Amino acid sequence: MIQWTESIPKGTPMEEVAAHTPEFLEVDWAHPDTVDGLEAYRIQIQFDGQQILRKRYFVVFEDGQYRGRRAID
Repeated sequence: MIQWTESIPKGTPMEEVAAHTPEFLEVDWAHPDTVDGLEAYRIQIQFDGQQILRKRYFVVFEDGQYRGRRAID
């Protein structure tokens, strides 16, 4: 997940980021949130039906352009 989010160039349109989301990740594109004043979408990784991330991770966008990843305890 970290490798994927760090490989996305800043400014990439949200539609392109969504189209290239790895299969092992689930991003809740239907339910945006707000993190640090930016539009945010939660990233989840599940294994055998269990959420394996302890923190909540988000991909964040400003005006539809990728701005990075944020983590919340």
